[in-house]
Amino acid sequence: MSFGFSVGDFITAIQLASKIRKEFVDAPSQFNVVSDELRTLSIVLQDADVAFSKQDLNDDQKRDLEDIDKGCQNVLNELQRILDKNTELNSESGSVGKRIKRVWKRLKWDPEDINKLRSRISTNIGFLNAFNGLLTRDNVVKLVRRQEDQDRQTVLDWITLIDYAPQLNDFLTRRQEGTGQWLLDSTEYQTWVETKKQRYCVPLLQLSAPARAEG
Repeated sequence: MSFGFSVGDFITAIQLASKIRKEFVDAPSQFNVVSDELRTLSIVLQDADVAFSKQDLNDDQKRDLEDIDKGCQNVLNELQRILDKNTELNSESGSVGKRIKRVWKRLKWDPEDINKLRSRISTNIGFLNAFNGLLTRDNVVKLVRRQEDQDRQTVLDWITLIDYAPQLNDFLTRRQEGTGQWLLDSTEYQTWVETKKQRYCVPLLQLSAPARAEG
C-alpha cells in the first residue's frame, strides 16, 4: 500500500485503547468521562478495522486514515504516559495468591486537563465517524450509478432488438409520390438496408419536407 499504511494498522491503536481502558478502572472519579470516551474510541476503532478492511480505498483515503490512526495513537500514548507517571503497581494478597493492582499516587486533577484529554479522544472519534460517513455516501453513489448504467444498457439492448423495417415499409407505401425520395436514394439509407441490425433515425418531418418544397 502507498504511504506504508493499511487498515490493519488500526490493531495497534485497538490494543492500546483496550489496555488503557483496563488500567483506568481504578482511576480517580475525575477520569470517568475520559474512560467513557476511551470505551467509545475502542468500539469505533474495532468497527473501523472490520468495515474499512473490506473497502478498496484510494491513496487519498489511505492517507486520511493514516492521519486519523496517528491522532488516535498520539492521544493514547499521552494517556499511557499519564498512567506511568502517576501510578504505581502494588501486589495484593488474595484467596488464590497475589495479584498486581495499579494504584494512583495523584488523586486530584485540574478539570481543564481532563477536558483536554476528553476532547482529543472525542475529536478522533468524530474523524473516524466522518470518514465512515463519507465512505458510505461514496459507495451509495457508485451503487446508484451502476444501477443507472445497467438500466440504460437494458433499454439500449431492447431498442436494438426491435426491427423497424416493417413499420418503415408500411409508411413508405402510404407516402405521396416523391416524398422522401432523397432519403431512399441516399448512400446512408442504402447502407442501412443492407445492414439491418444497425439503427438509422430520420425525423418524419424531414421525409416530407422535399415534397412540400416541390409542390
